[in-house]
Amino acid sequence: MKNFFLAFFSIITLHLSYASAQQDNWKLELNKNDVKIWTRKLENSNLKECKMLATMNTSVDKLLGIFTNHKLYEKFMYKTKPGSVKLVKKVSDDDFYVYMVATAPLVKDRDIVIHFTIDRNQPNGSIVMNMDANSWNLVEKQESCVRITKMKGMYKFTPTKDGKVEIFHQSYSYPGGGIPESLANFVVTDAPYSLVQKIRELLN
Repeated sequence: MKNFFLAFFSIITLHLSYASAQQDNWKLELNKNDVKIWTRKLENSNLKECKMLATMNTSVDKLLGIFTNHKLYEKFMYKTKPGSVKLVKKVSDDDFYVYMVATAPLVKDRDIVIHFTIDRNQPNGSIVMNMDANSWNLVEKQESCVRITKMKGMYKFTPTKDGKVEIFHQSYSYPGGGIPESLANFVVTDAPYSLVQKIRELLN
């Protein structure tokens, strides 16, 4: 029994040490216009994961209204092909699936089915919007696109004391199809920054 507890303690210690190291691996890539973006390499890959912190002069309800209206996605989602966004399935206002196509220079278009779920049971009036591509097979694969089947992310909207909203975002994806790593990693930083700027335009 003593050996069991020693082994268990060692595993927990290693896990905590790894988690701490992972947290320290974030590198600040961009800091401008009230937007900060960090990246770090994904495990066993040269692709990067991102996290973002931004501030907007709006309310949580207004932001959520934009993010839950799929008809607006091509106006602020990164490089979204006009006319490609479709609501695939709606379980409820807080649980739905959206299909879209993203374009990129010199490579094949990427398409994706994103499962959005909203958690309103957060402290301090925050709302979390989760995203996952685990239901990619809800839409038949298109020959003209490479299907993104692995993506995970979230947005957290938190009201601040001065009447603004803090947006925290974290995500990663595997674009597939042999896309150059330099292009994929550029998008990791450019996409969230572009999204914030376009949402600000929508709010004006």
